[in-house]
Amino acid sequence: MRTSRRMLRQARSTMVACLFFSGFITVLMLAPPYFTVLLFKTVLPTGNFELLSVLALMTAAAVVTLCILEGCNEAMLLRASLWLEHNLGEHILLNGLKLGRSAHEIQYDHRALLTVTRFLKDGRARAVMTAIWIPVLIAALYLINPIVAIILVLASVLLVALSFRTTNAGPDRLSLYQELAFSPPLPADSDLADSSLTTATAAAWESANRSVIAAAYKIGRAVMISRFRTNTLISITAVAVLCAAVHLMIAGSAHPGHAIAAIWLSACVLAPLSKIGNMTASHDPLMESYRRLKALPVDARMAPKLEAQPLALTNLTYVYPGRSTPALKSVSIAVAPGQCLQVAGKAGSGKSTLLAAFAGAIQPQAGFATIGGHSVSLLQRTSNRPPIGYAAAEPVLIAGTVHQNIARFGPAPELHTAAAALRTGVHSLLASLPAGYDTQVGPGGCSLSLRERQGVALARAFHGTPLVCVLDQPELALDDAGIRQLATTLQAMKADGCAIVMTTGDSRLAEIADTVAVLHCGSIETITRTCPVHNGGVSHPHAA
Repeated sequence: MRTSRRMLRQARSTMVACLFFSGFITVLMLAPPYFTVLLFKTVLPTGNFELLSVLALMTAAAVVTLCILEGCNEAMLLRASLWLEHNLGEHILLNGLKLGRSAHEIQYDHRALLTVTRFLKDGRARAVMTAIWIPVLIAALYLINPIVAIILVLASVLLVALSFRTTNAGPDRLSLYQELAFSPPLPADSDLADSSLTTATAAAWESANRSVIAAAYKIGRAVMISRFRTNTLISITAVAVLCAAVHLMIAGSAHPGHAIAAIWLSACVLAPLSKIGNMTASHDPLMESYRRLKALPVDARMAPKLEAQPLALTNLTYVYPGRSTPALKSVSIAVAPGQCLQVAGKAGSGKSTLLAAFAGAIQPQAGFATIGGHSVSLLQRTSNRPPIGYAAAEPVLIAGTVHQNIARFGPAPELHTAAAALRTGVHSLLASLPAGYDTQVGPGGCSLSLRERQGVALARAFHGTPLVCVLDQPELALDDAGIRQLATTLQAMKADGCAIVMTTGDSRLAEIADTVAVLHCGSIETITRTCPVHNGGVSHPHAA
């Protein structure tokens, strides 16, 4: 089983391999300056063309090998970053949803992942790995020209110090500000018919964007100053190296081969250091992002396999965000396997909220919902086949086909999804769509009407073998024939031990209920049992 820590460990192993590749590349970088020294020291004085040919072939082979290794190194880092971005990104989303983490936390985890993978892809990681082996180049340079080596050591120390002194809000943070700046709060397409909203949207964006522009300018100025310092130091170092090499040639203590080799090695040292010096966003945000990924929550455990068990709410209280009045207040009620509970009450009494609590779709501030002693919310998130089938009055669909939404994007033949639709009486509705079960629902189901979305959610609730069905006004998606079919299906499921919780305004579905709970202002006012009488199929309630 893949976990976040195992995936990060695999990425680190790849980084170590790339580091050793960088070491081989650094050693091969010594070939051209070595060839230059031999050329001026041995070949030119003797005029030996055979030796020149051998040295040229050996140097060419070393350079070709160096280029191949550099390509392999870049490919390894690219593949590692893409692999980590895909696999760990999927894990962050899936595990975060299973653990019930907020969308805000999941987005920050994903942003941390993008910061790390961007570091691997854009050349900064390769520059850091090359810089680790710079002492090898400086040691070789010291053997050729100690003065030039000392100049480069001082420049290297200054560049590294400057890179760690730069602001921690560089290009990575700047891209975040730009992302916010160019994501104005657009109204829905249907709302744009009111032209006044167009002006209001632009005005709201302009007001919010002022602070973004100010922050972006401050960051951009800091980045500009940092790059100016780095480029100035690089230029001064290059001039100093050239002057030192020429001075030694004039003094007669070095020949042109040594000077050319020193300049070559200096360029090899300064190239990665200049990139590190310009990495104004790589240090604090990168390490902070990596620590966040290492501190990801422990992987959610798979839900246990359950048989038919009672579904219970215990002292459950729920308050919608931004409100002070509870939508549900200390609700305690249970539904046994093979029983049907109908939730009734006036509009706004909390019926839909109570059904959402039964289905684990909301997180209560107090109390809990359990099935067989296990948290309903946890079971719903961690089970491959959720034990509760939930059809909300305003269902949530994911961009994809009708078939994929019914099957919860799992492997299932269309025959199974069509069978679920047939059992619930929505097959004719879904089959009449432009592409049938292959119709794209669009983001959030925007390509379907409300009735069609409810039909998809109803078929999804019955897909598989749910232990409990929670249905919020299922008749809204059905015609008369569909309601009769659904009533027949619910009776059969009750006989098989499936618990049912529903709200309905249709008498044919209400007849299936064994118990009726009446809500008033978020509290259960009465609970009554029903018993059938033979007077046209009407059920009379009796106090429990």
